[in-house]
Amino acid sequence: MSATEWYIKKGKTQAKTIIDNWLTLVKEKQKAGFTGLRAAGEMEVFFNYAKNKELLRYEATLDRQLPPTMCALCLYDTHRLDEQELIQLTHSHGHSIFKGIAFKTT
Repeated sequence: MSATEWYIKKGKTQAKTIIDNWLTLVKEKQKAGFTGLRAAGEMEVFFNYAKNKELLRYEATLDRQLPPTMCALCLYDTHRLDEQELIQLTHSHGHSIFKGIAFKTT
């Protein structure tokens, strides 16, 4: 599924809908015999559709909603973020890697 299909529906982005989709996918995979789910999301689509505010809302709630059986990697072009957006996204994630520098957010 493309990032547009996953994150943007009819031009709209809703954090709750995206998170519900992740939770449904985890349950489906567990029913199929998997112990969990690892996912990578290309976040460029949010910038392409001028959905920066929606992205920040989604990321702020995502980590608290995911079950421990799911691990997600969010990929960003940091040049598409202003300083405050970058700070907010960094605080929304437990771990971050920038140009080979890794750190854990507390």
